[in-house]
Amino acid sequence: MLQFDEYKVKLNNLRPELDELDQALGLETAIREVEMLESESASDGFWDNLEKAQKVQQRVKQLRDKIEGQQKRKTQWDDLMTLCELGNEAEDETLVPEVEEGFAKLEAEIEEAKLSTLLTGEYDGSNAILTFHAGAGGPGLGPDALPHVHPLGGAPRLRVQDAGLPGRRRGRPQERHHFHRG
Repeated sequence: MLQFDEYKVKLNNLRPELDELDQALGLETAIREVEMLESESASDGFWDNLEKAQKVQQRVKQLRDKIEGQQKRKTQWDDLMTLCELGNEAEDETLVPEVEEGFAKLEAEIEEAKLSTLLTGEYDGSNAILTFHAGAGGPGLGPDALPHVHPLGGAPRLRVQDAGLPGRRRGRPQERHHFHRG
């Protein structure tokens, strides 16, 4: 049936993105790190330093979630491809809505995972409030607006490119720690 063939083409076009996520997520490194941390946690005296042990266990959970999430997406892809083949063989149009829904869900999950690869900095897992304060140009968010980070944990650094303000050398990044109360 044409609908299933169309979804097979869409799935085949989506597969390279799914495979690229393996590298973007650093899955090979994550798998090795999990193995190393698990062997470390099995060693004598590991639980003597409770704070360190908890951090190691949190890291293992974080890495496992990343690995399992990607494995889940690949399984979804395989299942959708199988569903398309079954629908074609049986000429069963009742499977089309399930394929449509599954494809949309998989596509959204891949986009979400791609976004998560951009947020891998030290403080990206922490919450923060970001506000913009207008510069000399008025109340809007023009080129002179400077971002300010209000951390809810940790001490983030904010790199600000020259925003056309007097006294700043053009093009030279400025590091700022700003905790605005007001």
